Amino acid sequence: MKRLLTFTACAFALTAFAENPTLDSASNPRAQSYAIVIESETKADPAWAKVIEALQAKHSGAVVVEWTGNVETAQAALSKAMPQYIAFISRPEKATRTFVCDVHQLTRRLDGDPYIDAQWGIITGATAELAAATLAGPTNLTVQNALNTTGINDGILTRSLTISDGARGTWREKQADGKTVEHAKLDRPAASIWADFFNEVKPDLMVTSSHGFQHGFETPFGSGFLLSYKGTLLPLDKPNGKPIGEALPESPNPKVFFPVGNCLVGHCDGPKSLVCVMMGKLGVRQMAGYTVVTWFGRGGWDMLSTWQSLPGRNNFSESFFINQVRLIADLNSLCPDAVKFSPQFPNDGNPEPEMLLTQLSQANVWKSSRIADPRSKEGQEAVKQILGLSWDRDTVAFYGDPAFNARFAASKNPEVTTELQRTGKRTHRLTVHFTNTDAAAKGAPDVAVLFTQRIANGQLSQPATNNTLLADDFILVRSPKCTDGKKDLVIDFEGDVLP
Repeated sequence: MKRLLTFTACAFALTAFAENPTLDSASNPRAQSYAIVIESETKADPAWAKVIEALQAKHSGAVVVEWTGNVETAQAALSKAMPQYIAFISRPEKATRTFVCDVHQLTRRLDGDPYIDAQWGIITGATAELAAATLAGPTNLTVQNALNTTGINDGILTRSLTISDGARGTWREKQADGKTVEHAKLDRPAASIWADFFNEVKPDLMVTSSHGFQHGFETPFGSGFLLSYKGTLLPLDKPNGKPIGEALPESPNPKVFFPVGNCLVGHCDGPKSLVCVMMGKLGVRQMAGYTVVTWFGRGGWDMLSTWQSLPGRNNFSESFFINQVRLIADLNSLCPDAVKFSPQFPNDGNPEPEMLLTQLSQANVWKSSRIADPRSKEGQEAVKQILGLSWDRDTVAFYGDPAFNARFAASKNPEVTTELQRTGKRTHRLTVHFTNTDAAAKGAPDVAVLFTQRIANGQLSQPATNNTLLADDFILVRSPKCTDGKKDLVIDFEGDVLP
């Protein structure tokens, strides 16, 4: 049972309970627990069976769950196992928009609450061999070099190139010596600049925005296009334009691809999709992207903020998990019946938000909302928020091994740190420690701790307000701060530790 609770007292004293490991200890049995979910027909194919073997080689003791007909039939086995990680192996032609939606809904139904219950990812590729290749190599990646078509925090990077989506024609490069060079105009099509940096620097991360679809994406303001072509990307001078260089060569170094603001790029519509290009010869190990248009945006931009705002704290997979929790919590506060509703997204075409609005209206979810007059300005904004949260919750796909650990380098002087202790048989304490009292008064980005050992009957030790979400498998503190001149926020809670 997950509860919205808070305790805002600040203190310095901590009491350890040394005989028991803490809820986030890597030594807990659930810390490495892993499930591999695969359709029976796919498992029977010897080539795809090797993808199972590749995962089992990386995750000792992983349980294999087969399904037939619909992935939701895997629920009973997954609810029994309650793993920390779930990998869904899928052929590319079956890793559809509907499949992504079904996986979202399945992974929220493993226990009795509406929240995501495991870190998950879809393992796919143009071929089984390419899908297995996404699992090869190291299990960790420290992101240092990035290639972007939208702004990210390049202060936490060693090198980066950013083609601006805010000011037409401008771009900047952070060089290896730390100097930043600003360019006021493009001297050639932006896709050529993008491709050259990709080939020369071999980035760890690609973050993109602007227009996109299932087989490619635009560089800002129509300045170029990267098109899926024979298993790789071909740079064009403009959308539907002419090639301006060679197709990108194979690039095996591990990468993360985050089309944070691109429409449709996360929709795998077969082996020629951009998903399969990236999760193939171009070396991407993890990817998150929209399977639909991105009009609301919180499924992407809020996830990016979680990943980069406290550098090194959360990896890419954890950031996806935390953002899903936040979307659901906010939706629940606005319209509980919308949380219970399971939208349906078609595989064909590019569905618009009006489709989901019709589904929500037919289900009469609005009766549980706080909307007094849907025609008022406030009512229309509430409807937009409910629609947007429902839209983003089920349409952002996550690809790759969810246990792959991709994160930015940790700050030498982090804004906040946390300490989770077990203080008694069923009592626990989370301390959010701020760098200084000014930082504590200003507040920090949302802070979460994901438990590797679940708890039951969880509750905070003080009366509830609304800024901390306590769960059986995580605790999330929204915008933590101290207002009493101290720099430690202490949150005590209770819960029975599950085996």
